[in-house]
Amino acid sequence: MTLNSFLMPNDDNSYEFFVKDALISILRAWTSIDCTQPETLATFDSLTKEAQQRGTDLFSIALEQEMLLTTPVIALCVGNALYSWKDASPHFAGFRQWLRTLWKDEDTADSRLLDLVIDVLDSISQAEQDKPSPELLTQLNEKLRQTATELDQREKREDAFACAMSAINFAGAVSPSDGEAACSFALSLAKRDKNQSAIFMLLSQRAHFLARIAANDPSRRLEVFDAVETALGHVPSDPTQNGAMLKLLEGWINQEDYLHVLRPMLLLVSGSDKLSNSVHREGVAAAVNTIWSGTLPEWLEHFNYVQGLSIETANTRTALMPKPKDSIKTVWNTWTIEHNRLRRAIPHGTSIKREKLLHVVLLEISHEVTHVFSMFGFVGVALTAMRLALMEAELDVWGRIYYRQGRVFEDGFRVTPAPLKDADLISFGYAERAAEIERRSNWWKTRGRRGSRAWPCSAS
Repeated sequence: MTLNSFLMPNDDNSYEFFVKDALISILRAWTSIDCTQPETLATFDSLTKEAQQRGTDLFSIALEQEMLLTTPVIALCVGNALYSWKDASPHFAGFRQWLRTLWKDEDTADSRLLDLVIDVLDSISQAEQDKPSPELLTQLNEKLRQTATELDQREKREDAFACAMSAINFAGAVSPSDGEAACSFALSLAKRDKNQSAIFMLLSQRAHFLARIAANDPSRRLEVFDAVETALGHVPSDPTQNGAMLKLLEGWINQEDYLHVLRPMLLLVSGSDKLSNSVHREGVAAAVNTIWSGTLPEWLEHFNYVQGLSIETANTRTALMPKPKDSIKTVWNTWTIEHNRLRRAIPHGTSIKREKLLHVVLLEISHEVTHVFSMFGFVGVALTAMRLALMEAELDVWGRIYYRQGRVFEDGFRVTPAPLKDADLISFGYAERAAEIERRSNWWKTRGRRGSRAWPCSAS
């Protein structure tokens, strides 16, 4: 497992390390391509042998014979370049052009993966010639993540994770936001494999990137608080690289006032002896751990710690939340209502009676509940029918587009507004029908509510 950009300075040595790490990761991806079939090896050996006899290269022979190379043969050519990468790297751009020219057009899983491998190698060769630009770093990040996705679909989890980790190196060098996104992607792979050490490392790294963002954008502090607390809750029992990660979290906890409340949790999970003699480690453990494995009487012995730390942590987190406005929202697509005064409230019998301006709250709830009940009557039935009709009309437009392109609907197709770019009278007729349904739907919304606000249309 590689160190990442957040632990290394952004200098030439770091870039060199990141590039070498990416080269190793993409080599692992290349090994997933099947290029060992006898006919593939025979074709490659025949072309190579003739090229050596005539003192030229394989591509010239293939071009002379008007031969298009299959994906496995192209993969062997790429493997040859990888084997002698030091010599191939400066000339890879031209090599890539030959590959594209002679590659038989194939739509297979191996061809898609090889296409990504070639793109990453092309970017790596550029990065080795000069200090990478932000655009090139972004390209490397995106292509490595796409490669990781392709490998994950093949259930090559370790190889996918290696590419995802390499992507973080380049993303973190671009910006904390790119680093956080790449880190979240790698975290999804680590969680699937239940790799506890990797999960903790990535959670810590993600918290670091968020903290850097929040240093300039205080509105993101709540995310940082949750990320640091989550990372501290996933420290493995048998750590391998915990020291560096815990020091990283400790730095932010000591630096930012809004994270100070997490110090007891940090000291507990790190096994530090900095807890004073007057503080009982068992009491802190009872307060910060979500699960207590002891008996109830033992837990009650530490109730003061549980009460004190829990309330302080909750109050600190609540203070970071955006202040709610006194407003109410009706979600007509789901027939539900949300009230900002009640969204995070815990109903304790008569607790609503202690709400400030209770009579206003009850009036708003009564008003909005009436709207929701109206959706169960003739207004709701009419609108639901119109939404279904509108969806059917949009499917007709999509069907016409697919018919003209000779395509079929794929699995996972979602109905969205169809693009009407070509002058096709049939498609325009379907679209006109959909517009008429939408017009009638809007009439029902405005008449059904008897109010001045128009209902949002989920289907438009």
